[in-house]
Amino acid sequence: MSYPEQMPSLRNRAIAAGLAGVLAAGSVVGIASAKVTNSLSSEPAAEQCIDNLPTSFLAGQVLMVGIQAEGMSNQASVFKRYHVGGAVLMTAPSNPYDGSIKRFKRAAGRRGDPVLISTDEEGGEVQRFSAIGALPSPMQVANTLRPSQAQKLITQHGRKLKDVGVDMVLGPLADVAPRQGYGPLGDRVFSSNPQVVSAYDRAYVRGWQAAGLLPTLKHFPGMGSASGNTDYQPAITPSLSSLKQRDFVPYKKLAKSGTAIMVGNQTVPGWLKGPASLSPLVDRYLRKTLGYQNNLVVTDALNAAAVTHAVSETQAVVDAIAAGNDMALIVEGSNDTASNAKLIKQLEAGLEKAVWSGAIPKPQLADSVLRKLTAQHIAACSIKP
Repeated sequence: MSYPEQMPSLRNRAIAAGLAGVLAAGSVVGIASAKVTNSLSSEPAAEQCIDNLPTSFLAGQVLMVGIQAEGMSNQASVFKRYHVGGAVLMTAPSNPYDGSIKRFKRAAGRRGDPVLISTDEEGGEVQRFSAIGALPSPMQVANTLRPSQAQKLITQHGRKLKDVGVDMVLGPLADVAPRQGYGPLGDRVFSSNPQVVSAYDRAYVRGWQAAGLLPTLKHFPGMGSASGNTDYQPAITPSLSSLKQRDFVPYKKLAKSGTAIMVGNQTVPGWLKGPASLSPLVDRYLRKTLGYQNNLVVTDALNAAAVTHAVSETQAVVDAIAAGNDMALIVEGSNDTASNAKLIKQLEAGLEKAVWSGAIPKPQLADSVLRKLTAQHIAACSIKP
């Protein structure tokens, strides 16, 4: 898939200063580190340090790979060898307090560059860390708790996640349920009322942030009324005009909250020809129209059926990063070290080839890595790959 117009570079837009402002607001991972904020406020220095990093390192940093808790320690060497920037815990350790996540993080990263550890912790049917305390489903929360109570619940739960080594939560859902029925996401959605969804999204975002975690609004541009779940099949949303009236409302209201964004794999008729995660139109709308210019943007799983029915995983990762996403998510990782190494090597080779061919400008790739490092409170000039 080729795109004639690349994502506009963030050069000369004071990306570092903008990101530092987000950090200073205490909205990325809790209270900002003054040391990191100050170092990133010098745009030329940060850009120069990032630009001097090898393409292979940058390619690894934009990958977010799924792993299982069982055998997690065996995967650390693969992550370290290929500079993988993020891991998604698809299952939690049977005893989350056993220190295994922190050990993996230390072993998988390099000097001053730990892996970004994320997980799905929505509550209800989608919760990996129920061993530290069960969370109700989002719809149940909206039906039984006030937003202030929900925020307190999430803050308390988030502190436990932070204690065991998690950095980022892939939630809350900003999806809006259909006016009638449940839609493909069921009780994972707070409500069919966009204003109610916005209120609970804000409560969850504040709760995760108060615990020192990076929250992620998903699944832009909206999957609440889609024709199906993109994990299992291609799915189509209502029209763009309908999305603007309902599904975009939570994103508009939380544009200054400092949250990350997950772009889904659904297609919007009349606007997109394929999955949203592979379209530069979606990234442009997020960053320019809705105001998420400097936020970390990740894709939904690119090995989902809605994507792989049309393109290979490697091509999907290349297209997603070319479209402007900062991190490409692949969650099919197994416990087999050799298989994971082969997959990651293949994905990185595809990204490097795209940089060499000009399909992904290296400055664009570097900007994505800078956003990722900033979300981790890591100064660009401290990286020694």
